Amino acid sequence: MCRFYFRLSNNNRSGVYNLRNTNADVINFGPGPTDEEQVDSYELGFKTDFGGFGRLNGAVYYTTLKDAQRAVLEADPASGLIQTFRNAGDIDIYGGELEANFALSDSLILTANAGYTHAEWDSLQSDLTGDGVADGKDENLEISSVPKWTYSLGLNHDLQLGDWNLASRINYAYRDKMYTTDNNLGYLDSWADLTAGLDLSSGNGEWVFSLYGKNLLDETNFGQDTQAPATIGSVPLGGTFAPMQKGRTVGVQLEYNFV
Repeated sequence: MCRFYFRLSNNNRSGVYNLRNTNADVINFGPGPTDEEQVDSYELGFKTDFGGFGRLNGAVYYTTLKDAQRAVLEADPASGLIQTFRNAGDIDIYGGELEANFALSDSLILTANAGYTHAEWDSLQSDLTGDGVADGKDENLEISSVPKWTYSLGLNHDLQLGDWNLASRINYAYRDKMYTTDNNLGYLDSWADLTAGLDLSSGNGEWVFSLYGKNLLDETNFGQDTQAPATIGSVPLGGTFAPMQKGRTVGVQLEYNFV
């Protein structure tokens, strides 16, 4: 069975005050408020159900943001970092996604999903590069926090062992490079993640013995990437501050549930 749908939505986000504003230029970049942001979204998709065999869902979408409210991060030699809320301009976003879930056997399930997103400035009214003018250089910047490609593929298996159940899983996920600041000085590289695990549980669910592995490819990953000022006082700095997340992690876990 296949069903198609179309969704149209209009949303408004009220203006906000930035009570933590530390920008010295309070005339142009004071605590606010910002103007209202308007979001119009159009989505066309389908949902397919193959009974006990699986399902396949997909959608394409187009979204416009008028007077987009952006939390612009800028390095500052006095305070280290300035966060200013602004109506930066208008943004166009379009993309698509697919999601699949199929039973390869009575005990083996395949899951997969993929998404593509393209976001760009349609018009700009705020300086993002820090050169004092809003021009083509700003409009050519990538929208922050929007990776173009994301996808994942996983397998889940259940095996009955007498009164016990052995559940095993493995999943691979990928996220494209994305920028973390609107001036594109902060960014996160593309990242791939492989996880796996085994859970042996008693029939009544009291005991669970687990073996797990996270970031098995030992990929370097950062929790965030924050732009640092060129200098603090007379001390040269520059670059970005990026706290690293854990590398490859393998562990065991014993769990007892009172039932």
